Amino acid sequence: MDEALMRRVAEKFGVKGEIEQIRGDTLGHVGYWIKKTNAANPKENQEVKFWLTIGSFSYGTGDDGYRYDSKSKTHRIIGVPSQDEAKARALEMLPLLGLTTNDLQHYPNGQIETWSSGPTISYTDKTDGQRKTIATKRNVSFWQRVSGGGRTVGVGDGGQVRFSFVSEGKVSEIEWFFRKMEKAGEAKLKTSK
Repeated sequence: MDEALMRRVAEKFGVKGEIEQIRGDTLGHVGYWIKKTNAANPKENQEVKFWLTIGSFSYGTGDDGYRYDSKSKTHRIIGVPSQDEAKARALEMLPLLGLTTNDLQHYPNGQIETWSSGPTISYTDKTDGQRKTIATKRNVSFWQRVSGGGRTVGVGDGGQVRFSFVSEGKVSEIEWFFRKMEKAGEAKLKTSK
């Protein structure tokens, strides 16, 4: 368990408390967390987790990015970063995790390989009657660089770090599943002869 990482991320996002073992139905997994809950406003819940048995680290909130004002009957989703803005913000946060761009997979042209996604909602704007689609959250993912070449391909999120942003550019999640890899050997080249 990387206690220093947990405390560094908790401090960055204002999650106060002690590191405690996660109890309850964990499906046999062993993990630790620092947790802050707000029963009155679940969007303000925060937790920093480290699962020893599956080697994953995460920071999460109860904020899914959806904002709706029931009095004015309008959506209040503002400031969700664009794909490029989310990528830039995520790259700025790499040192928080102890990572650099050298830890990330690159395309042959030298650019960092990324993938961006996020849920959207569609609605009819009452002011102009036009149909609109807006992002409620922006996710940006990077993959772990494999020294000597190769790629991290597999089931689930192994070899990936993902950052999620919601309204006002708030960080709602960080999920990190990088693996410690050792070179097992080299395959012989196949020839047509």
